[in-house]
Amino acid sequence: MKQCEWIKRIPVFMKSLGNFQIDRSEWENENGAFLCYQEIPCRYVADPGHKYCPRHEMEVAIQSEAA
Repeated sequence: MKQCEWIKRIPVFMKSLGNFQIDRSEWENENGAFLCYQEIPCRYVADPGHKYCPRHEMEVAIQSEAA
């Protein structure tokens, strides 16, 4: 048994970094400027021979149908 390989990426926006204020012209939206992604791996187990857990396999199938 192996862990699901799905990784949820949440964008991280910043308005300042320490004492350095990020210029408003650099902001992506009201949350500030994009800095990086916070990556959260899925904690479920994938079925043998599969890359993702059943939930994320369904999400991948829905995304591929929409594309």
